[in-house]
Amino acid sequence: MYKKHLQEIITQDPTRHFLTDSRNGETYTYASFFQIAQNAGDFLQKNNVTKVALILENSVELLALYIGALLEGVVMIPIDPTKGKTEIEEILEEGKCEVIICNSKIFEEKIEGKTIFHIEEIKSQFYENNTTFDPQHILQIDGEKCYSITFTSGTSGKPKGVMHSFNNLYGAGRDFAEAMTFNDSHTFYHNLPMTYMAGLLNLFFVPLGAGARIVIGNRFSIFEVMKFWKPIIKYQVNAFFLIPTMVSLLMKVDKGTKGVDYCKTKNILAGIGTAALDQNLRKQFTEKYGFELYESYGSSEALFTSTNSPTHERIQGVGKPIRNVTCHFADDGEIQIQNPHNMLGYYNMDTAKFIENERYKTGDLGYLNNGYLTINGRKKDLIIRGGVNISPAKIERTIQATNLTGECVIAGTPDPITGEKTVCFYLENQPIEKDIQKQINQHLTTQLGKDYVVDEFCSIKEFPRNTNGKIDKKKLVTTALAVEK
Repeated sequence: MYKKHLQEIITQDPTRHFLTDSRNGETYTYASFFQIAQNAGDFLQKNNVTKVALILENSVELLALYIGALLEGVVMIPIDPTKGKTEIEEILEEGKCEVIICNSKIFEEKIEGKTIFHIEEIKSQFYENNTTFDPQHILQIDGEKCYSITFTSGTSGKPKGVMHSFNNLYGAGRDFAEAMTFNDSHTFYHNLPMTYMAGLLNLFFVPLGAGARIVIGNRFSIFEVMKFWKPIIKYQVNAFFLIPTMVSLLMKVDKGTKGVDYCKTKNILAGIGTAALDQNLRKQFTEKYGFELYESYGSSEALFTSTNSPTHERIQGVGKPIRNVTCHFADDGEIQIQNPHNMLGYYNMDTAKFIENERYKTGDLGYLNNGYLTINGRKKDLIIRGGVNISPAKIERTIQATNLTGECVIAGTPDPITGEKTVCFYLENQPIEKDIQKQINQHLTTQLGKDYVVDEFCSIKEFPRNTNGKIDKKKLVTTALAVEK
């Protein structure tokens, strides 16, 4: 069903505009993009690739490789190139991946047992015009087999390889687009990392399945805030998927009127997710820019679960479950998702304890109120910082390996910009001086990537412990917040 739908989108008007790279102004129709994708697939096929790690920044070539892998039945493992070397190597090991396509700066030298292609040296092959893309090729896709493995942080610190099929990704994207009323009149702005699920699903498969257009922008950062509206205005963007960090920074830094004036003359449709959104911030943003932010909830494992949308009379919690999704609740309030687009399983660990009776155990706590889903807590020990899942256990182990500190505990505390910030709690009688703090963050950046740095070091008299003698992180954070007030 889904591959037939995709084929129809491509063939209904192959000359329709599909993709624009705002960094260089290059534009692509549906026909020309899928030709590039077929060439990328031909490259994979000629080199006998069955599984490939894609360690690339946002680009047309990366999207082409996504579709090329799909056409050739190649399993792809997207990896954020800003991750630290140790983190990348761990994912490659967990994913048992021997073929890599990356920028030459990632792996400059050969690695024993690995075949490495540098994108700078091979991308010209993607743009050859030796053949014409045949839309019938889409119908040959095996929509049920594993297509992507995206690695996400687990509570133990070991990255979990989440396996999805084409039917999962495309189907979830279609159901979300329908719930949000996205269609072929929309132009999406893609400025999230394409190697994360939000960049792959929310801003590629959603617009693709809606027959919409995509404008590729630079990955969002604090340095991009001042230039945020320029490509949006130039290319007449009217669809977004934002994260709370973007909203917070825009409210703090965007003092001009160009974005405000543009938004108030357009019928803009915007989803927001990956982390909780402060309701006062949402209200202030809407008052300033004139368009609503529709909150959604999902996960790498279950994809889209619920969303608010223009079809609902009111906004409450994280919206109503989308089509085909049923929310169940364990005795302790844990949300369990029954959904035809749930993951195929974990590539590198036992899935049975995470999926029971076809229900994915999210680790989040919540409830339904008049059909709307509300999230009110988390069972699992994770920090969601700027929309990225961070494993406190992994940071703790990495710090301990330096032998620079005594006992320390990593936990997340609320932050108005990133949603949560990473805090390192340490004992007063074992101080971590400023120069040691700097060394720790340099080590974390090198080993794990910049997302894993500690935002704040906080001393505490003693660590609160539960009856089993384990440190009670919830009480630790609650106590720290009370002291701040």
